[in-house]
Amino acid sequence: MATPEQREEQGLTNELDKQRQALLDAAQSNIGTWQDWIATRRREEPVAAITIRTWETKLKLLADWLGTDQVGIITRSQAHDFKVNMLENNFKVHSTKSYLSAYSGFWNWAIRAGKLETTNVWEGLKKGLGNGDKRQALDPELLAKAEAKADKINDICFWFGSYQGLRKEDYWGLRWCDVDTDQKVIHLKRYVWKGQKRNLKLKESGQRTIPIHSKLL
Repeated sequence: MATPEQREEQGLTNELDKQRQALLDAAQSNIGTWQDWIATRRREEPVAAITIRTWETKLKLLADWLGTDQVGIITRSQAHDFKVNMLENNFKVHSTKSYLSAYSGFWNWAIRAGKLETTNVWEGLKKGLGNGDKRQALDPELLAKAEAKADKINDICFWFGSYQGLRKEDYWGLRWCDVDTDQKVIHLKRYVWKGQKRNLKLKESGQRTIPIHSKLL
């Protein structure tokens, strides 16, 4: 059986060795598991359920890759390797940045809480990733066909989306009484109609008045 040194000379990697090393490092440390971290943080912060689920998803992914739930043992080099691993597994740039930001934020909390006595190994790892995932401009011919069809079937929602840049949940809930053509504005409001509640994405600050685009008017 080849030794680790012989496998390395042959350019072979052994995932089992990496996981065994992670388990050994975890056993020798006094760092808690990511589940312990979340439980502690929940006791001291008013955190929404969706935030908890996000933490769980992201920290579990890291733990599975590292080979231990004691993710705090990860080194700077391993954190960089994990970033590369995400990109190689078809993570979009914006998703990779989101994960790195989440880890960096959690490490900052762990350091403040005395759970880690180290620097933040995630700091600066987003540098160099660029914007990425930029959407390509629509084909002019395809856009012209879409506009012609919207005109033909009187699809007012198409024009709200095109000229106002509104989210679907904004313009699909509009009433004609919300559109003031005299003042040339649109009022985005909450309301209840026939037992159905019309909500807005930005909560209370989502209620706003916006000018109507000249072409839409």
